[in-house]
Order: sequence, then structure tokens, then C-alpha cells
Amino acid sequence: MRCLPMMALPWLALTVAGAGCYPANDPGPACGYGQRPGDDGVCAAADTLVVDVDQRTDSTCRDPADGAPACSTRRGIGINACPVRASTAQPELVVGDCALFLHEGQSPDQTFAGDAGAIIVGLFDGPVTLAPSTDGDCYDSDLLPAREQLFLADDEFSVGGLGGADFPGFDLVLTAPEPLLIDRVTEVIRGAALPIVWTASDADRVTVVVTTRDEASDRGARISCIVDDDGDVTIDGTLTAGLIGSDDTAQVFVLRQNGDHAEPAGAAVVVEAAATVSDVVLVPLRAAP
Repeated sequence: MRCLPMMALPWLALTVAGAGCYPANDPGPACGYGQRPGDDGVCAAADTLVVDVDQRTDSTCRDPADGAPACSTRRGIGINACPVRASTAQPELVVGDCALFLHEGQSPDQTFAGDAGAIIVGLFDGPVTLAPSTDGDCYDSDLLPAREQLFLADDEFSVGGLGGADFPGFDLVLTAPEPLLIDRVTEVIRGAALPIVWTASDADRVTVVVTTRDEASDRGARISCIVDDDGDVTIDGTLTAGLIGSDDTAQVFVLRQNGDHAEPAGAAVVVEAAATVSDVVLVPLRAAP
């Protein structure tokens, strides 16, 4: 058998049956993010439990009277778990590592009230427990306001689920990424290339997302890029041209992530967990000059 280390769930003093261990002839998870093999052995999108442990910087940049952008910033933490339906969204346009999606409502991702039992995140200053929400699709956590951070760079910690009606038990281990040092984006121009620059590290991936939304029609546009943590990506102008012009603001998300992936036995579902440091900024959206 090949198993994840016993330290993965130290506070439970047990291992979750069937989670994290694979027979010697089974290499373990075989597919990519949000996928698992079907009956024909081909990897395909599956319903996914997404768990994100995030240390985040939120900023808002506006146009003051003197013409220089003014940005206000605050820091926060969050632990989120949401069951998400297998993705059927098709991009309107793909350029390089980035794709443009148009959708109704807040997001093309569709959450559902899936049950994975209790989820426990084993942080250095004590575990955090998440439980299925009684009034929504995503989980509620016992994350206390007194916490100011969740992890330090290179911390190793566990994310474990006891299993429920929709998701069997799982046992994953995450390594915290380095802090994210990024050149501030202060505006997005429709139809113009948008460079995103940060200080590179060896994290698993960097995800860049740009969103706009028309409240009146309840329509949204989202550009998503998943790239190596090399320090920069440029979103092509043909993609930014697809952002909804009736919205005068855009949100730019940059997420540095280390992840772990499980294809638990017993159900055709996937679990994705990530330790994330993120930078989110709300900026003016402008028409091309």
C-alpha cells in the first residue's frame, strides 16, 4: 500500500478508511483538476468538493481628483468549502493559457448542497472544523475572528473529511505558498492587453481571474488563466474586449496556490484542496481610447 503520512489527521488519532491509501498497483489519483476516470477509464469532469484555505489582500482603486489612482487595502483570512457541479461551461474564446467565459448570474460555477461530513483543517495553532451549511450550498466554519493568519510560508498541514452522503472520506496534505508580491493593477481597458506581474516562486500554480458583471441583465464575463508561477502573464486584448462594457468596474484576482487532489473510492466525485495566498483588487473598467 502507498499511503499519505499518518500526520495528516493527528488530532483525530485515526485514518479515514479508504482515503489516502492505494494498492501497490494503483498509482493513486490519475486525472487533473476536477476530473477522474469514468467507466471507460477516460478522465472527465466530475462533481467536485473544493476546499480553499486562503490568506487574502483586498484592495479598491479609484480615480481621485488629481488623476493619480488611490488604492485602499485590507487583509483577511478565510477557509471555504463548496461542492461544485462538474463543469459544463464552454469558453467563448481561448488565447494561450487564458479563456473568456460568458455566463448568467454571478459565476459559471454551479454549487450544490453536497454532504462530505465534517471537514477538518489542521493548522499550526489549532484545527478548524467546517460543517455543511443549514441555509446554503457551501460549508460553514468555526474560524474565530481572533485569528490573524492561517499559515506561514512552507507550513505543511492537513485537510481531512470524514465522509458523507455525497463525498467519501479523504485525507490531503497541503504546503503553504510564499507571500504574494504583485505589481498593483489600477485599471482594466477593454480591448487592451493586461499584463499581470508578480515575484515568482515554486508554487504549483498561479490563477488569474478578471470579472465584470451587468447587474440589470444578471450577466457576467470572466477571464480565467492558470499559469506556472514564473512571475508574469499577459491577458490578450481580444479577451479583455469581451468584458461587459456596461459595468464600469472590474475585479482582478491573482491566486498563488499549492494544491492536492483526491479521487476517493466509492463515488464518482473529486476533492480539490488548496493553500492560497491571493490578491484581489477592484479597479475602473475603461473603454479603449
